[in-house]
Amino acid sequence: MLFILVLSAFTISSCKKTEFKLRVKNSLNEKIDYIDIGNISLGSIYPGANTSYKSIPEGTHDVDGETESSVTIYGSVSLTSKSDYAGEHQFTVTVFSSGVSLSED
Repeated sequence: MLFILVLSAFTISSCKKTEFKLRVKNSLNEKIDYIDIGNISLGSIYPGANTSYKSIPEGTHDVDGETESSVTIYGSVSLTSKSDYAGEHQFTVTVFSSGVSLSED
């Protein structure tokens, strides 16, 4: 009986986990050769394309990248939940010529 109670408590607490996923959209007119957000490498991105979502921890992360014409991409993004909703939160970092912006999908 104790095993069932412990298992039930573990299942309930694990359901309240919050997970953050991030992708990058290239709104530039040229290819991004690489882009890293925190310790996550998102690779290269063609103009108008998105990367796939990658898991990333909550918090503030530096953005570092470079385009095919050697223009540096930099900034930071802060990933937090706008609600008490436990579950998956998906974000998109959009790269513009003027910098980066973050939106929750």
